[in-house]
Amino acid sequence: MESRIVFIDGYCVLCNRLANYILKNNRDKSISVASLQGKTAEKSLPKEKLNSLDSVLYWRNEMLYDKSSAALHVISDIGGWRSVLKILFVFPKFFRDWAYDKIAKRRYEWFGKNNSCELPDESTKTRVLD
Repeated sequence: MESRIVFIDGYCVLCNRLANYILKNNRDKSISVASLQGKTAEKSLPKEKLNSLDSVLYWRNEMLYDKSSAALHVISDIGGWRSVLKILFVFPKFFRDWAYDKIAKRRYEWFGKNNSCELPDESTKTRVLD
């Protein structure tokens, strides 16, 4: 099976909620989650992307997606009723990313910031990468 990894800002509460949502709802368990501040990111991502704390990154099908494209591909890959959100791909990437950036810029203010990265529970431990 191909490697699918979502890279998030490990300190961002909103990002951690997304990670928990992915881990809970990805029934085939094909998607793993890693912190942008962790070793998996350091080994797997291009150097210029390691400081992309304002963006969710998604490694899928040998491609790296960022911002709104990453989020939409993840939601699509989770499947179920969420797949209807693929319709948002009709909007140009610059417009989707503009909206994404507006939220990303204020995410700590609106949702908060953790003092440390969250630890996985036993049921998801194998899909949370260091």
